[in-house]
Amino acid sequence: MMPGWDMRFSVPMLKRFLVLVLVTLWGCAAPPQEKASIDIIKSPNDDREYRYLELPNRLKVVLVTDPASDKSAAALTVFRGSNHDPLKHQGLAHFLEHMLFIGTEKYPEIDGYQQFLTAHGGTSNAYTAPDHTNYFFDVAPDQFPEALDRFAWFFIAPLLSPEYVDREKNAVHSEYQMQTKDDGWRGMSAAKLLMNPEHPLSRFSIGSLDTLAGDVRGALVTFWRAHYSADQMSLVVLGPESLDSLEQLVRERFTAIEDRNLGPDQSTQPIFAKGSLPVRLEVKPIQERREVSYTFLVPLVRPHYESKPEFYISNLLGHEGRGSLFAILKSFGWVTALSATTGDLDDDESQFDVTVSLTAEGAKHIDEITAWLFAQIDLIRTEGPQAWRQRELELLGELGFRFMEKATAMRTVYALAPVLMHYPPEELLRNRYVYRRFDADLISEYLGLLQPDNVAIQVTLPEAITTAEEPWFGVAYNRVNGPQPMPQLTPEQRAMLTLPEANPFLPEDLTLVQGEDAPRNLSATPATELWLHTDTSFGVPKANLRFTLRLDGGITTPEDRAAATLYADLVADATNQWAYATLLAGMNANVGVRPSGFRFDVSGYNDKQLELTERVLDTFRTLQIDPERFAVLRTDITRRLENAIQEKPFMQSMAAVGQAVHASEWPERAIAAALRNITPQSLTAWRDRRLARVSFLGLAHGNLKEADARAVLDAVKKRFALTAVETELPRPVQLKTSAAIELPIEHTDASLVAFIQQPDDSLQSRAIAQLAAHLVQQGFFTSLRTEQQLGYAVGMAARSIDKQPGLLFMVQSPSAAPAKILDAIRIYVESTPAVIEGMPDETFSLQREGLLVKLLEADKNLAERTERYWTDIDDKVATFDGNKQLADVVRQLNRADVVAWLRTLPARLDAESLIISSRGRFEPLPAHGQEIGNVIEFKKRFQNGKAAGSAAAPPHNAG
Repeated sequence: MMPGWDMRFSVPMLKRFLVLVLVTLWGCAAPPQEKASIDIIKSPNDDREYRYLELPNRLKVVLVTDPASDKSAAALTVFRGSNHDPLKHQGLAHFLEHMLFIGTEKYPEIDGYQQFLTAHGGTSNAYTAPDHTNYFFDVAPDQFPEALDRFAWFFIAPLLSPEYVDREKNAVHSEYQMQTKDDGWRGMSAAKLLMNPEHPLSRFSIGSLDTLAGDVRGALVTFWRAHYSADQMSLVVLGPESLDSLEQLVRERFTAIEDRNLGPDQSTQPIFAKGSLPVRLEVKPIQERREVSYTFLVPLVRPHYESKPEFYISNLLGHEGRGSLFAILKSFGWVTALSATTGDLDDDESQFDVTVSLTAEGAKHIDEITAWLFAQIDLIRTEGPQAWRQRELELLGELGFRFMEKATAMRTVYALAPVLMHYPPEELLRNRYVYRRFDADLISEYLGLLQPDNVAIQVTLPEAITTAEEPWFGVAYNRVNGPQPMPQLTPEQRAMLTLPEANPFLPEDLTLVQGEDAPRNLSATPATELWLHTDTSFGVPKANLRFTLRLDGGITTPEDRAAATLYADLVADATNQWAYATLLAGMNANVGVRPSGFRFDVSGYNDKQLELTERVLDTFRTLQIDPERFAVLRTDITRRLENAIQEKPFMQSMAAVGQAVHASEWPERAIAAALRNITPQSLTAWRDRRLARVSFLGLAHGNLKEADARAVLDAVKKRFALTAVETELPRPVQLKTSAAIELPIEHTDASLVAFIQQPDDSLQSRAIAQLAAHLVQQGFFTSLRTEQQLGYAVGMAARSIDKQPGLLFMVQSPSAAPAKILDAIRIYVESTPAVIEGMPDETFSLQREGLLVKLLEADKNLAERTERYWTDIDDKVATFDGNKQLADVVRQLNRADVVAWLRTLPARLDAESLIISSRGRFEPLPAHGQEIGNVIEFKKRFQNGKAAGSAAAPPHNAG
């Protein structure tokens, strides 16, 4: 028995030993048979095999075999979460989630689990929800048995060591402190003010030093015993092994989890107290943000997954086509976005939400917006449920399931495990796609609940007049009970609202063409470069079209970036009324801004992609800018940019590193300032001038023939006079000396990010940085977060900025000044050569192999392969094996190479690094290299225009 272990908590070792022996004997005496009384319904496009079973302890299990998988993965969901926190220790479920990672009876090392996974190309994570807690990991398949065993002991006998209980409590508190300025968390906490205080959903859920005070270890032990029971768990495992082999792995490891016969959780209190609706809550955000949300309480929607009445309604309320609620409100200049969604609150009730993002003008018309919302609901109710509308949803669901693409191993398991308790096992994969019944009465029943007397309205406005403060996040608010004012719309106004017609973009031709083995170049001229890979290996009638209109000289100033961003948003705004139907039909088109110019992405079913592409190109080329929409969008983009100063300190610091070093990135404030000087006339002139000289770089990938790809190029040629342009862009700033920038962030936490840049972007530089980071990053986390308790947000990684690699170290701390953080980073960096030198040869080889597993992970779907191809096109790797080339260099690196490189880091941290910090409530960072006032000043001082830096970092072409 481990020292400090509570005997009342531990299952006696003898009992556990006997269970494991019996399981082992079962495995030896009777190999599992290929039998399943329940068949999990899978997509015709799914080549994985599935098996459902229940262990003797009633743990529900799904086994997934995928012989082609280069990763194994597992997820275990405990159907208990923050709703089960004791009143005295709010946040305890979340705290327990943290503690399970820090040692078990069989594997007591505090970071043994994470170190093992990292060494073998794996990752892990977990989250705590109100009604469940989900743990998951992936790893190289040959290490899956041990990884699974380590994982199982989380639920058999965690240590919950007293010394780490006290330390990890600080990490939970740091996480809470980090979120206090986050408007997402603040909004959720404010929404709880409207709930029944007797319902656990109304409580604080993160945890703090106050809520976790006292004998919290005893509370953890009690909570674990009271709520972690096999009968309220589900497990999903995936690997290349056979189903029988996976079953044996699971039985040998998870049968020892105790069945405490808890049964399903039963809620006893309503979410909203009787008579508490309708109600309106006005809250003041930190960011410049205006929003109104309408929450309707409805019966649990989950049992109706075969008919989905909530989707029928949300599809109509959230539509953005001509005559829709959104289109009408947008035409008034009142809104920028609208969504209609549903979510389960507990096992009895769901919420139906309509969320509207407001303009400053829209914030003056919330009562009118409310009236328009209920007028739209009335229109849907008047029309009555229509079978043809349900049939459209059914068709899209059928197509989605029929052509479902494979997700990564980890994504698969962590998405399936929480679902297993809520749906029949046979519907595990199909439940969100199936529309088996059209239930008009049920649709009408749910529509009948979307009434003014059943709504909680939450208004978020910077100018809100407030009367009280929420206790956990300090949210200023005002609550108004009772019916809300709502003007009556005239018949003429109501007549403006219409419901969508049949979708003309539903795919019809789903034929798969004959695939080819590899990409080939269809056009290689100074003005055009087009690659095609006819690829149907994923079995889907889909394609991804990606092409860049490269502007002469690229986008190299904040003014250019501001103009390009605003123009791209205006194009999306102008196409939205008709393009929304393409999105519903499984296609998507997006115009984005890159340093080289404008990038177009068209994806989804390929049947009508050419039509979509041509219509977007027409708008892009000839848009007549509407001054009213221009004003709305310019204001909205400016607001989003300026809100960046309210992001978490570590996020701002990490962003600032990229903005300082990347030649074509700038601080949000610089772009916002440039936006203010743009007019509709100047933007039109900029558009005409910059689009007069463009070249084309494109990729057509998926279910497309050569003629289809050439038709896309012809469509571009018809609208643009393609010509050779200057594609050489400035290189990143070369860090030949140290510099420090302090950010003026309003937050009590301090933050510091240190970046050490490699001298060039060669494969050798990338390989050594990635291998070194892979070897020491878990130790950095363990030392600075778990041992030193510097903060919740702690990490290091290899990071490339505009292709040039480096190492990035990041800490946000509620307890340490920037100087202490930098000292901790320096001390850790100084220790790493000895750590690697002392590493056994086998361990080093296994760690290196773990990185190779990550680098060589196979494409799981069409989108992943498109991304890999585009990276290689951008890097001019015509063999499309850039990841393999990098892996080959990593494979050649030995321990001496890594140790020698790590020994250079302490001096480079002092003499050739960029430090971004914010002081929080502490003293600022003492002098470190050149003290720079801000990012713009840094760029002016360090960047020498094109080809900045040494000859080892030559100018590059951007795609």
